[in-house]
Amino acid sequence: AIVEIENIHRRIERHEPPLLAAFDGARQIGFAVIATTATLIAVFLPMAFMTDMLGRLFREFAIMLAGSIFFSCVVARTLTPMMCSQLMKPVHGRIHRMTEPFFEGMNNGYRRMLSFAMRVPLVVLGIGFLVCLGAVQLFLAIPKEFVPKEDRGFVIVRLTAPEGATLDYTRDRLWEVAKVVKPYVDKGIITTTFMEVSNGWQRPSPVNTGSYNVILAPWDQRTMTQQDVVDELIAKLGTLPGARLDVIGRPSMGAGFGQPIQFVIGGPDFETLRGWRDILIEEAEKTGKFHTLISDYQENQPNIRINIDRSKAADMGVSVTNIGRTMELMFGETEISTFVSRGEEYQVIMRARPEDRETPNDLSNTFVRSDSGRLVPLSSFVTITESASPQTLRRKGRVRAITIQGSLAPGVSMGEGLETLRQIVRTELPAETIVSYGGQSRQFMESSNTIYVTFGLSLLVVFLVLAAQFESWINPFIIMLTVPLALTGGMAALLLTGKSLNIYSEIGLILLIGLMAKNGILIVEFSSQLRQQGKETLEAVIEASVLRLRPILMTSIAMLGAAFPLAFSVGAGAESRSAIGTVIMGGIVLSTSFTVFVVPAMYLLIGGRSRPPNYMAQLIDKLRERQNRHVAEPAE
Repeated sequence: AIVEIENIHRRIERHEPPLLAAFDGARQIGFAVIATTATLIAVFLPMAFMTDMLGRLFREFAIMLAGSIFFSCVVARTLTPMMCSQLMKPVHGRIHRMTEPFFEGMNNGYRRMLSFAMRVPLVVLGIGFLVCLGAVQLFLAIPKEFVPKEDRGFVIVRLTAPEGATLDYTRDRLWEVAKVVKPYVDKGIITTTFMEVSNGWQRPSPVNTGSYNVILAPWDQRTMTQQDVVDELIAKLGTLPGARLDVIGRPSMGAGFGQPIQFVIGGPDFETLRGWRDILIEEAEKTGKFHTLISDYQENQPNIRINIDRSKAADMGVSVTNIGRTMELMFGETEISTFVSRGEEYQVIMRARPEDRETPNDLSNTFVRSDSGRLVPLSSFVTITESASPQTLRRKGRVRAITIQGSLAPGVSMGEGLETLRQIVRTELPAETIVSYGGQSRQFMESSNTIYVTFGLSLLVVFLVLAAQFESWINPFIIMLTVPLALTGGMAALLLTGKSLNIYSEIGLILLIGLMAKNGILIVEFSSQLRQQGKETLEAVIEASVLRLRPILMTSIAMLGAAFPLAFSVGAGAESRSAIGTVIMGGIVLSTSFTVFVVPAMYLLIGGRSRPPNYMAQLIDKLRERQNRHVAEPAE
C-alpha cells in the first residue's frame, strides 16, 4: 500500500488529475507490487512444510503471514488506488511546506552520491562483497543454541549421592542445599521451595537421587533473572562435598530438565568406549567450557563375587547345595513356614541378624555343616572378589554407546560446547568413533539442519518465482544481492546485542529474504520500465533509484517500527521476541543502506545487456490476439 500510494501521490504532484494519477500510477507500479507479494509468499511457504518441532512451532505463523500478505496485495491493487483517486487532492498544507525541502535535499544528495558511485561500479560491488563476506565471520563468531535462555521463574537442583547411599544421607545433603538457597528466600528472589527424595521418575527409584526445586518471584518483584540465580548457585553449590549437584534452569521448550549437553559416542565394545570416554571428558574439562561432565556408564554399582573352591569343599565333606542354602539363609532370607492367628495367615521368614551380615568379612563367622555333622567355616573354601560395574549398558542406533552429559560454563553456548566435543573426537579419538546426540543437543542439531534446508529452499523458491515473473535470470540475480547484505546486518545486530543464533533469530533471517528483496524489485523493475521508454542504462538506473528512494525508505521505516517493540520487549517470553526483532532491525538498516548503491551498480554492469520485455504490453497484445481470434472464428 505504501508503494502504491507514494507512486500515485508523486504523479498528483506533477499536476495529473487524481483519477488519472491513480489509474496510471497503480498500473505503473502493479508489477512491482505483485512481484514483492509473490516473493514474500514464496519465502513463507517452505516454513509451512517444515517437519518436527520447527514445523509445529512455525507452521501456523507461516500460513498466517502468507494469507495476510496475499490479502494485503489484493487491497493494495484495488481499494488503495480507488481511495487515492477520491481522497488525494493536489493541495499542499503546512506540513508539506515544512518537510518538502528536506526530502528534496535528500533526493538531490542521493542523486549526487549515486552518480559518483556509478562511475566506479566495481568499487561499489567490491565494498558490498566485503560486507557480504562479513556474514561468514559473524556466523562463526555468534554463539549458537537451540532456544534462548528464557526466564521461566523455575530452577531445579538435581542431587546424586554416591551409589549405596541411604535415604537419610540423601535427605541430609538436600538440607545443605536448602541452607545455601535460604538467603535468596530472605531477599524475596525466591518465593517457594520444595525437595524430593527418590521421586519415582525411574523404576526402581534409587534412594540416592533427589531434587531441590525453586520457584522464583514474578519478574517485576525481583532483581535477578533465572540465569543469574543458576550461575550463582552453580558457584556456591560446587563446594558442597558428598554428592554431585546439577543446577538447571527451566527451559522454554525441549527435553525437560535434562542436561543441555548430551554427547553420545559409539564403538565396538564397552571396554573400548570406556577408554574413549575418559579421554573425551579429560580433554573437555581442560577447556573450561563445561561443568560436571559425567557419563551414563558409571562403574559405581558394588558387586561381590563369591568363588567356591569345589575340590576343597568336597575334601571337607561340604556340598555346594549346602553352601548355597547357608548363604541364602544368612545373607538373604527364606520362608520356612506359615502360621494362622485370628483368621489371618502369616509367613515365617528366617534370616540372620542385621549386625551379622553387614560386611563381606561376616563370611568368616558363617559356618556350614559337613556330611560328618561338624561345622566348617565358609572362609575355608570360599574367596571374595569385590568389583564395580555399571548399572545399565545402553545402545544407540543398535550400536554400543556411552552418553556424556553435563552443563555449560557461564557464557558458553550450546553450539560452542558441541563443536568443542566434536573437535576433541576428531583429534583425540579413532576415526571409527560414532558420534550422535541426545536430549536438547539432539534437538539443537536437528533444528539447525532443518533451518538450513528451509533457508536454502526459500532462496531457491524466491529466485525461481522472480525468474518466472521477470522472464530473465539476470534481474532475479541482481535482486537477490540484497539477501547477503540483510544477513550480515541481522547477525551483526545479534553480535552487538549479545544475543545468540537460535531458532527464533534464524526465522528472522528467513523473513529478511522476502522483506529486503522488495528494495531490489522496486529499483530493477522501474529501471526496466525507463529503458523500455528508450533511456540509456545509466540514466535509467539513476532515475529509477532516485524516484524509488522514498518508497524504499518509507517501507523500511514502517518495518523498523513494527520490529521495534519486539526487539526491546520485556517480560515473559521477551527473549524469544527480542531475537526476531533484533535480526529484522539490523538486517533492514544495513541492507537498505547498501542496497540503494549495490543494486544500481550491479544493474549497470549486467542488467543492461538485453532489452527488458514490456510485460504490460505483452499482456495487452495477448488479450487482443485472443479477442481477434475469437471474433474471426465463424459460429457453428
